[in-house]
Amino acid sequence: MDPKNTGEDPNLFPELKEEQKYLLNFIKENRGFMIFESILLIILGSLAVMLPVFSTFALEILIGSLLALAGIVQLIRAFTAKDSPAFLATLISGLIYAAVGALLLAYPLTGVITLTILLLTLYLVQGGAQIAMAFQMRHAKGWGWLLLSGLVTLGLAVIIGTGFPSTAMWVMGLLTGINLIFFGFALLAVVLASNKPQPPISN
Repeated sequence: MDPKNTGEDPNLFPELKEEQKYLLNFIKENRGFMIFESILLIILGSLAVMLPVFSTFALEILIGSLLALAGIVQLIRAFTAKDSPAFLATLISGLIYAAVGALLLAYPLTGVITLTILLLTLYLVQGGAQIAMAFQMRHAKGWGWLLLSGLVTLGLAVIIGTGFPSTAMWVMGLLTGINLIFFGFALLAVVLASNKPQPPISN
């Protein structure tokens, strides 16, 4: 592909591999939006840390509401297309979503405990993904922040597992806030470093 046709500067990152050039140019082209995203993540994370119990139950209610809404939408879609081959599958899916959402809203404490288990699983996956992404960008400046974010996320998973279930009342909001803050700073560091000269790749 001709660099002139993509709008990329072929001399911007001369020592980087093609996939790293693509990622760094993507960050450069979306710099303003990604800085805004970073700051928003940091602000939301700070609020969640300051109000952990509130943010925990707010997350539970939000998830329950979204699931219930998704179920209602699917049920409406199912009954407006009864002759569709996917009618039965859409109907069952809608009922499941609506039922799970209703249960989360009706039994918030049980919902918090259930979501805490899911959060533990999410942090394990997210932490691994962030660490993998950091090593993919290990020749770019700022990659260490992504690595740190991944390690912190895995550490949060350990905290959830060792404190469960007694900490379920507040841990989801607190740890989600901490995770948002670290990821926001990590993303901001990578974005701010994207315009700086990049180190050469060692073989």
